[in-house]
Amino acid sequence: MSKTIDLKPRIQDAIAIIDSWLEYTKIMGTVPGIAAAVVHKDEIVFNKAYGFSNLSTGKQLNKDEAFRIASISKTFTAISILQLVEKGKLRLDDRASDYLEWLVSKNDKSIERITVRQLLTHTSGMRRDGIKNGFWILEEDFLNKDQLIEQIHDTKNPYPNNEKFKYSNFGPSVLGQLIEKVTGITYKEYVEVNIIKPLGLKNTGPDYDRSNASRMATGHGRYIPGKQREEYPHVKTHAMSPATGFYSNTEDLCKYIAAQFLDNDKLIDRESKKEMQRVQWITDDDEIKRGLGCGIWKVDDAKVIGHSGGFPGFITQISWENKNQLGVIVLTNSWDGMAAELADTMFHFLNHIVEKYDDYQENKVSNINKYTGRFTMHAVEVDIRKINQELVAFYLEGNRPLTKPYRLKQISENEFEILSGSEYGYIGEKISYQFDQKGKIKRIHIGAMPYDPFDSVMEKLRDN
Repeated sequence: MSKTIDLKPRIQDAIAIIDSWLEYTKIMGTVPGIAAAVVHKDEIVFNKAYGFSNLSTGKQLNKDEAFRIASISKTFTAISILQLVEKGKLRLDDRASDYLEWLVSKNDKSIERITVRQLLTHTSGMRRDGIKNGFWILEEDFLNKDQLIEQIHDTKNPYPNNEKFKYSNFGPSVLGQLIEKVTGITYKEYVEVNIIKPLGLKNTGPDYDRSNASRMATGHGRYIPGKQREEYPHVKTHAMSPATGFYSNTEDLCKYIAAQFLDNDKLIDRESKKEMQRVQWITDDDEIKRGLGCGIWKVDDAKVIGHSGGFPGFITQISWENKNQLGVIVLTNSWDGMAAELADTMFHFLNHIVEKYDDYQENKVSNINKYTGRFTMHAVEVDIRKINQELVAFYLEGNRPLTKPYRLKQISENEFEILSGSEYGYIGEKISYQFDQKGKIKRIHIGAMPYDPFDSVMEKLRDN
């Protein structure tokens, strides 16, 4: 996309679709709450909450509430390491044991050879969560420094270093100790001074603090038919904070993502970001690509960078792409939140509309907003929305709704021809509208099938 093109109208059309789709997803799904946002360059262009902060009390979720963002913490740790590399305090290919004399094991000599880069790329060979630890189900506390060191001393890694990608929460926890050793201050102090304060993050911290309890969403267990969702208490993560301890909200994470775009030098310089965000390791099956403290993947044709997070009661995701400087945040407050899938679909909408916007101007529709809406035939729902000067219709199931949308051409005031779309659908047929005396849509037909306005159908179902 050329830098001279104004992306705002494209992004606005995409956000209108994203907002409608997220609202529908919350209504028809079981996730208690969803907070979602979109950032373009350094501007927050969308920020909204859906559903409940706490199911048992009925408290509505608001966009300012903080969530445990779990493994997104690893990106903060990676940024911290790269800042220290820029200052000449360490090098990516240094052995971590050169700084941490305790990073040895009586059972595994390879632990001494682990490098900083390998800890960032999950190629250290270290165990994921140590030995028989119940902290993920809150049966035990997360490990403190002494416990972390003890478990490393007493273990043998599943793999030698630099041989295989194996995701690990121990690796970033070790990096947190490395940051403390090199700087002479605590990990908490370091990230507050060097990341949180420079970006003006007012609702972000490296570990749970009781003073923030009133600003935190409640974490919920997964949906089990016939059972009330379990509620999880907030807990501290101690020495594992660099791997999974952070909390934040959508506004702060928008500011944080903006600092990851290549032209933004608030945290690290362009060259450090290029090193962080390039592929450092690919698994043999080509399924997983890792940078330094982040994942790299494709959404349609866009290269996306980011990280997911999973914590008792929370599933979260941040994602960004550098071509158009767009970022997406999705925070959910339940174990089954599927934040990564939601974020990828948001990127699907953004990428499709931003990149293909000019394709949607041939079949101009007059008074276009008159025909938009969400409609149901009780088994399936369809959205009809504006992209540029055209109307498109698309079904709401699946995670790539605009892969084959119905492109519509107006042939009379209340009738449209379906020019393209799925061959299993109604291409070549018509969409017709019926309006009531107040000018509101009463019913539409897609081909032979009648569809009614979704909101009115849901209202009738609730009344019954």
